[in-house]
Amino acid sequence: MSFKFYAFILIATTTISCNLKRPSLKGEFPGTVSQSVACAGQNIKISWDVLQLNEKCAGNQAACKRDPLLVEVSATGGMSFKQSPAEYQGEYNGVVTGTEDVTITLHASDKDQDLGTGTIKINVLSPGELLSFDAVCEGACEGDMPAWKEMKVDFKDQKLSELIALKQIKNINAFDIELTIYYQNGETATMNVKAGQTSSMFTSRISKVMAKNKAEVNACKGGAAPASIQLQTSYGCL
Repeated sequence: MSFKFYAFILIATTTISCNLKRPSLKGEFPGTVSQSVACAGQNIKISWDVLQLNEKCAGNQAACKRDPLLVEVSATGGMSFKQSPAEYQGEYNGVVTGTEDVTITLHASDKDQDLGTGTIKINVLSPGELLSFDAVCEGACEGDMPAWKEMKVDFKDQKLSELIALKQIKNINAFDIELTIYYQNGETATMNVKAGQTSSMFTSRISKVMAKNKAEVNACKGGAAPASIQLQTSYGCL
């Protein structure tokens, strides 16, 4: 075997060893959005970080320079923009201009491989459209008197825009309830909502909701707290 053949093997092996095997995105967006539920006119901040795709560069800077990571970030629907190439750690501030849902896509690649895309969606509510979430007022005792804690809403990790507010409450219990609504302007209102019925539409921002089951006046006298009050809340754009 000649010296030239040995040299060819050495060069080929060195070249292969310098190639970086970066991880793929696997559909997950490597970042966050400031709101996952928004309204038209909403300002949205989009942030991303793909440095983990370059984690092998720490020990192989030469290979990184020969085979750089390329990133493109774009949005379609109620927001439109495109950054190509985009920074590895970057952000974009934009405004939702319509009622179409926003899809944000990040695509990554290098010279040797397509690393795939990651997407994240923003649900944009139309005027009059309502989004429902479960809520509860937990039963408790204050001495021997039944009481219920302030309403807690399960938003299921959704981040709601500040342009979205509580619009209605549905009584999903088998019993009638009394709601006390505390508005941000300092006013309060009390309303009775029958089983299976929905409250009237709220037109002002609400800071707190309390609920009561008047039929359970003797609940705590036996030592047991009253049953929690289950509710269904509806949120929409102001």
